[in-house]
Amino acid sequence: MIVVESRAEVRRILDKHRANGASVGFVGTSGGTHDGHLSLVAAARRNHDVVVVFWNGAMNLDWAGDTLQVYPRDYEHDAKQFESAGVDLLFVTRRDDLYRRPPASSE
Repeated sequence: MIVVESRAEVRRILDKHRANGASVGFVGTSGGTHDGHLSLVAAARRNHDVVVVFWNGAMNLDWAGDTLQVYPRDYEHDAKQFESAGVDLLFVTRRDDLYRRPPASSE
């Protein structure tokens, strides 16, 4: 399994696969991988040539309020599960790459 943090790198890798006629299956998660995520990976594996998981490590979890402390986000655990499930590419976002800050002025 390849782990990538850059949108540009993901695009480069997937464009190469698509140019060779491969189809891409995509599963998204913000962590807390469970059997539901893994069933989506299995379906993607059955139906596509390349399976990508978008693990949104850059997600701002402020919305979770008091539940944030119990929200499971164990990257190492999740990555092992995805690798065992046959994921080809794990896209772990960097906050600055995914959520670019707008310019401070219009000039």
